[in-house]
Amino acid sequence: MLTTALFISCLVAGTVWVAVISFLMNLIGTRLNINDTIQAELREPQGGGTFVLTLFTDCLFFVVMPTMIFGMLSVLVPLTPIRTGLGAGLFAFAIGVLPTLSTLTMKVRFPLSWTMFFALSQLLKLAGALTILGYLFSL
Repeated sequence: MLTTALFISCLVAGTVWVAVISFLMNLIGTRLNINDTIQAELREPQGGGTFVLTLFTDCLFFVVMPTMIFGMLSVLVPLTPIRTGLGAGLFAFAIGVLPTLSTLTMKVRFPLSWTMFFALSQLLKLAGALTILGYLFSL
């Protein structure tokens, strides 16, 4: 059952995970000049506003929605929460991120280095956040 305390702890822990991974991936991407491989006219300027907006969007899709869904499913189906969280993260990555990213790279000529770096960052955020949510639901 999803209590208010569990919901808030899931939001805080998941948001911290997504923020740390986003910050580290932005730092690594800047050091490796990953964004410079994309044509200048296709790039949005990077700054604090872009980071906050991306963090908000990632937290909505990687933390808030899975918390609500996991809370509803945990009442109906008894599952082992940590394995379920990791499995759901990998499943969502395979079904949601990979097809979209592969279709996008076929239609727009993104460099392979940027595509792989983006896929890795999404995998780390998604699998990590859902594993943390699963752990918190097991407590």
